[in-house]
Amino acid sequence: MQKQSAYTRELFAITEALAKFRHYLLGHKFVIKSDQKSLKSLLDQSLQTPEQQAWNVQEVNDYSVKDGLLYWKDWLVLPSQSQLIQTVLKENHSSPIGGHAGVTRTIARTTA
Repeated sequence: MQKQSAYTRELFAITEALAKFRHYLLGHKFVIKSDQKSLKSLLDQSLQTPEQQAWNVQEVNDYSVKDGLLYWKDWLVLPSQSQLIQTVLKENHSSPIGGHAGVTRTIARTTA
């Protein structure tokens, strides 16, 4: 990666950060700030580089809609304000298969 252009390295850093913190970002508006001029208008650009094309295809392929529900890599995506979140957490914590593993383990088991 060190031999790549600054554009490619910063695009990689952005996509890795989005992937890592995805569960915090879903359902929220956020701003990505960069001093790389070519990345500042990323959404307005046509896909020119192989890295841009691969990133675009990966985002699209990871998401699917089944029975009107949004999934990311076969995980159900719930908006952060959804009342279903409490139901899912309760079922995974209090049910016989949940095992009363505690808050941290329950959340880890129910989020990607």
